[in-house]
Amino acid sequence: NTVDTADVVRRIKKGTYGALGGALFLDDVKEKPDLYGAFWGCATLVFVVAMGGNFADYLESMSGSGSSSKKRMMMRRLLEEEGNVPPPPSPVSAPPARVDAKEPWQFDVTKVSQCAAMTYAYVFLFPLSLYLVKRCYAGVRSASYTALVCLYGYSIMSYIPASILCIFPVETLRWVAVMTACAVSSASLFRNVDALLKGESGNAKAMAIAKGMGVAIVGANVIFAIALKELFFRF
Repeated sequence: NTVDTADVVRRIKKGTYGALGGALFLDDVKEKPDLYGAFWGCATLVFVVAMGGNFADYLESMSGSGSSSKKRMMMRRLLEEEGNVPPPPSPVSAPPARVDAKEPWQFDVTKVSQCAAMTYAYVFLFPLSLYLVKRCYAGVRSASYTALVCLYGYSIMSYIPASILCIFPVETLRWVAVMTACAVSSASLFRNVDALLKGESGNAKAMAIAKGMGVAIVGANVIFAIALKELFFRF
């Protein structure tokens, strides 16, 4: 089924901050789920994470070289003020000169393939396991596999602004941004899947596995968020 720009924008809103309330995402895509938003949402996240991770790495390398030289200069000045400047080493005991040539910064192209593999596997394979459990074990026939992929593809877009904030070399800001995006995405996923399972009146199996599936959904999303932070924004 085809979707227009208005559909995509509305689904982005419901897949991200729509987790706070309002109509359910799966109710909106019940008639015509799409893979357009899921595919391009993943592609956008891959681009932002790969480019942002490399740029953050570049900033860290520049600040790291500058800060180390500043520390050496400050230490030298303190020793000179206290009169404890160590004498130059004698030629006999001096170790051979060693020059540590700092390698120039290079763009890490592997970040693109790594992020693409992780993101697309999470968005397209994990919903498959949810679909098989709800269909084969719980007996819930509503919501197709395409609808679940659509849900994951739109909910993952909350990580895009978080990845942009991770460019700034502030570790606390990075963790807060990633965990906030994880909370928003997890709330959207949990709210929709929980309502999907509990909406089957009289289905005891669906009610029984609703909590377990909710824990699995949130746990997998937390693992994805931590992997995103540690693999691409840790220096």
